[in-house]
Amino acid sequence: MGRTALLVFVQVPEILSIIYIRMPTMQQDTLRRVLLEAVSVLALYHPGAVIDSLLQKQLPMDSGTVELWRVLGRKFFVQQLLRALMEKLERSGNDQPRSSSAEAEADDGQAALEPLKITRAIGEVVSTQQTLEAVQRLLPELLPVLLKQISATLGKEMPFSQVSTRGKLFLKGHTSDDNPCRLSLETLEVVLRTSLEEKWLRLLRKQGAWAALEDPRAHHDGVCLLTGVLLRAGTVSLPVVLVLTQWLEAPSSNLRVMAAAFFAELMKDPAAQARRCLQPVLGALVEKARDPSSTVRQMAARGLGNAVSGAPEKLRKRKGAVLAALRRGLEDASAEVVAESLLALAKVVDELRGKAVGSAFKDIARATRAFFDAACQGALRLCAPLLELRRVRQGIAVGTRLSAAELQDAVCSLLAQESREHQQRLYVAARRCFLEGCAELRAAALDVAGVLVEHAGTEWLPGPEATLLAAALRALRGDGDARVQQAAARLLRDSGLEGAAGAAEPQ
Repeated sequence: MGRTALLVFVQVPEILSIIYIRMPTMQQDTLRRVLLEAVSVLALYHPGAVIDSLLQKQLPMDSGTVELWRVLGRKFFVQQLLRALMEKLERSGNDQPRSSSAEAEADDGQAALEPLKITRAIGEVVSTQQTLEAVQRLLPELLPVLLKQISATLGKEMPFSQVSTRGKLFLKGHTSDDNPCRLSLETLEVVLRTSLEEKWLRLLRKQGAWAALEDPRAHHDGVCLLTGVLLRAGTVSLPVVLVLTQWLEAPSSNLRVMAAAFFAELMKDPAAQARRCLQPVLGALVEKARDPSSTVRQMAARGLGNAVSGAPEKLRKRKGAVLAALRRGLEDASAEVVAESLLALAKVVDELRGKAVGSAFKDIARATRAFFDAACQGALRLCAPLLELRRVRQGIAVGTRLSAAELQDAVCSLLAQESREHQQRLYVAARRCFLEGCAELRAAALDVAGVLVEHAGTEWLPGPEATLLAAALRALRGDGDARVQQAAARLLRDSGLEGAAGAAEPQ
C-alpha cells in the first residue's frame, strides 16, 4: 500500500467520524448541507474508503448512517456505488466455515453481519432513485445478488452476539433488522418498487409472495409467485437465467431450491423458450429429479409438467427421460414429490396423447393407488387438530410412524372406547358400506366393524340390529371377493353372532 493510499485509508474514517459525530447537533439547514456535501465530495474521490467506513457502523442503522447512505444515493454515481456494494456482497460469503475459538467466533459474527449491512445499504441507496431507468439497467445484476442473499438468510437468526445491548433492545420487534431474511426481502422489494410498475407490486402483495418467501416451508412457492410476476413484467433476462442455472449444482440446498423453483415457473413461459432461455433447463430438471432435497425434487417435477406449456417440442424430444423421471417420483418417500409427479404426469401424458407411455401405464396406475392410500393418511393428520375428542386427536398425533392400516386400527379402537353414541355412529357408518360396489370398501368397512366389536363387544347392539348384522355377515361370506369373505367370516366368529336367530335381509 503506497503512502498516499495509506493516508487515505487512515484519514477518511477519521473525517467521516467527525462528520458523523457533528450531525446530531448540526440542525441548521445550511451547515448540515455543508457537512453532507463534504461526504459527497469525499466519496467522489475516495469511494472505496467511504463505503468501507460506513459499513463499519453497527446494525441497526441509526438515522445518521441512513442519511449518509441516502446522500450518496442522491449525489454519487449510483450505478458505480451499487456495483461496488454488489461486489462486496458477493465476496462477503454467507456460508463461510465457522471456527471454534472465542476470538474466531467473534470474527465469524462480524462476517455474518457484513452482508446484512451491505444489503441494508443497497436498499437505502436504491430508495433515493426517482426514476425507473437507473435501477432497471442494473436489475439483471441486482436480482441474482439479492436472491442469493435471501436464500442465505432463509430460516436464519440475527447473530445477536455481535449487536450492542441497546441495539438488541431496538431490534426486538421494532424493525425488520431482527430478521435477516425479511431485511433481504425488504431490500428486494425496494429494488422492484423503483424498477417495476405499481401493478406488479400490488400483484405480489395480493398473492402473498413476500410472506411465502420468508417462510422456509413455503419458500419454493414464494419463488414461483415472484418468478411469475417478473416474467409478466418482462424483467427475466438471459443473464439472470444463466446465473441461476449455476445454482442448480450449488452445495447449498436453499440455493438449489430457489433455482429449481425459478425454473419450474420459467418452464411455463413460451416467450422464454423463444428467447432460448430454456435451452439447457429441461435436461437439468430431469437430473434434479434425483436431488437429495425433496423440495428440489418436487420443483423439478413441477417444472417437467410445466414444460407442456413452455417447451412442448423439447418435451416430445426428451419424452423418455421425462417420463422415467416422473415415474421415479411416484415412488418417492415424500408425499409432496409424489403429488407433484402425478400432476406433472397428467399434463405430460395428455400432451403425448398416450404415445411412449405404453406398458408404463400399469406402473403409473399402481403408484397412483398407493399414493392415494397414503394421502388419505396425511389428510387425517391434517384434520386431527380440529377433532373434539382429545384422546383420538392425541392418538393421531403420536401415530406418525404407523402405516395406514395400523393408523386406521388405532383410531377405530380409540373411537370404540368413547361414548355409546360414538360406538353407534361408527357402527352405522361401517354397516352402510357393507354392500357398496367396491370390494375394497366392503372389506375396509368389515375391518372397522371388527375393531369396534373387539374393543366394545356387541352387548350395546339392540336385538334387531344384532340379528341384522348377523344376516349381513352370513351374506358377505358368499361375496365374490376373497378378502370380503374372510373379513365377514372372521367378524361373524369374533362377534359371537354366528348362531344368532333370524335371517333378515341386510338393509
